[in-house]
Amino acid sequence: MHGHVKSEKTSWFIFLVCFFGYVLVSMTKNTYSSAMSAIVMEGKFDKAAVGLINAAFYMVYACTQMLGGYLVDKISPFKIFAFGVVLSAICNAVMATAPSYAVMLVSWSINGFAQFGIWPAVIKIVASILLPEHRRRTMSYLAFAYPVGATISFLVAAGVLKVATWPWLFWVSTIVLVILAPFLLFSEHRAKKEIDSASVKIEQNADKADKKEKAPLWRVLIKSGIIFMTLPAVVRCMLDVGLKSWGATMIMENYAVTPSFASFLTTFTIVANVAAAFMASWLYPKRCKNVATAAAITFVVSLPFLVLLIFTGKIHLAFVVVSVAFVTTL
Repeated sequence: MHGHVKSEKTSWFIFLVCFFGYVLVSMTKNTYSSAMSAIVMEGKFDKAAVGLINAAFYMVYACTQMLGGYLVDKISPFKIFAFGVVLSAICNAVMATAPSYAVMLVSWSINGFAQFGIWPAVIKIVASILLPEHRRRTMSYLAFAYPVGATISFLVAAGVLKVATWPWLFWVSTIVLVILAPFLLFSEHRAKKEIDSASVKIEQNADKADKKEKAPLWRVLIKSGIIFMTLPAVVRCMLDVGLKSWGATMIMENYAVTPSFASFLTTFTIVANVAAAFMASWLYPKRCKNVATAAAITFVVSLPFLVLLIFTGKIHLAFVVVSVAFVTTL
């Protein structure tokens, strides 16, 4: 799909579908993380086995992101988004009814693949289909989609685990995703109707110009510094995913609280993460011109809070919640 839509109204409509769509996808992506404390408490599987399912999801998800980035240039990003949502809904339904550990492991790994093209599809839609004057603003709004979705996930868990068992968390996610899919296909239909034919020619000419100026990927990675930021990015993901996934279990086991209350406390840490978008814009580029230096500063400031987490179970619960919030936000 080439070219951008003509009307401001359609541009905002498509963005809202993408934003709330990614909020709901982020909610369902965290369904297993929000269920982990209840699964551990049930005692059917040990913590290593429970953690392996979550790790399998992120391993498959990470390995297939490049494929998603490639395919959104070849196939309609709306179709890729809808495919991921439908397959993810099926995986959630299987998780809710899984008869064995092996089925859960395979199903949640497939869910990692299902999500391979969702974020690239959202970026493609924002970067090429929305009106050019909307693109910069909407990208900054998208920074809030994941923390909002993750917060909803743990709030839903806090409510559902009070009255039902953990498989119901996956049923909620299944229903949400099934409802979302038609909105994505309708957005594609509306976009196709309003694509500006003049903008198609302009963007196709721009594509031709880009092809002439292409540099080898390895040179781009080195010159841009992205390759040197890979290790810090991996460490950040380990801390972020690890603390959000295991935070509720850590609180439940060390402070004798219910899985429902532990999930509720986890929402405070994720709500705090919304502040990260504001903090990043405050720090870079206004006060720190180099993005790597800005990242290093946040790593250093988060270190004391990370050290404090070593004493979980020996310090007051409030300090643990605040420390997890600061580490994941920074």
